[in-house]
Amino acid sequence: MRIVIVGPPGAGKGTQATVLSDELGVVHISTGDLFRAHVEGGTELGRKVSEYLNSGALVPDEVTNAMVAQRLTEDVCRTGFLLDGFPRTVAQAQALEDLLRDRDCDIDTRSEKCGNSHGRSWARRWASGTSHTHAGSS
Repeated sequence: MRIVIVGPPGAGKGTQATVLSDELGVVHISTGDLFRAHVEGGTELGRKVSEYLNSGALVPDEVTNAMVAQRLTEDVCRTGFLLDGFPRTVAQAQALEDLLRDRDCDIDTRSEKCGNSHGRSWARRWASGTSHTHAGSS
């Protein structure tokens, strides 16, 4: 099973992702966890992340996309994964769509936690795909 959960900070994505990944037996992938692992591991991507974060800048889509793409190609993700807070932008959504298309697979569930994702049109309704909206309070 391949699942995506998006929503504003503090909406409960991480909490729900942990419960769901345990229940479904799939890998929980959080970009924050990926950033930390790459920085701690001293990888090339980790050094780039550190440069951006140390300067107070946001990590650009291409770096985030590369980390997620690398993680999704690992064997542990073959049986499924749960993306927590990724994609956040149209560019990230398109990169994910391209990666999945190249692997001949798709997302099983797209869940938008708490409705409107800070007024953004949830990465343009997931780069023109369909998302399942679960409005709730967290």
